Amino acid sequence: MSAETKRVRTIHVGVGGRDGGRLRSWARTRSFSRSPWWTSIRSFRERAKAELGLPDSASFADLAPALEAVEADAVIICTPTRTHGPLARQAFAAGRHVLVEKRQ
Repeated sequence: MSAETKRVRTIHVGVGGRDGGRLRSWARTRSFSRSPWWTSIRSFRERAKAELGLPDSASFADLAPALEAVEADAVIICTPTRTHGPLARQAFAAGRHVLVEKRQ
C-alpha cells in the first residue's frame, strides 16, 4: 500500500443476507480496514466471524458499545430500512460519518 492510500476505519452495521456479501467484498479492498461490525442476529455474527476470520473483540451485538470502544471514521449501515434513521442518528451523535445502504 502506498503512503497516499488511507485506510478508512469503519464500523459495519449488518452482516446478514446480502449485507454479508458486501462486507466480504469490501474486506478484499486495499482501502478497507478490517474493522468491528455488529448485527443483532447472533447466527449472522457467528457466520461472519467464521467467514472473515475476525476475532470476538470485533463483534458487537449493539451499536452503542461499538461506538464507544472503536476508533472509526465512519459507520456503514446495511440493515432493514426502518432501522436506518435511529442508527444514523446514533452514529452522528458519536461524531462519525455515515454511509447508508439504499434498499429497493
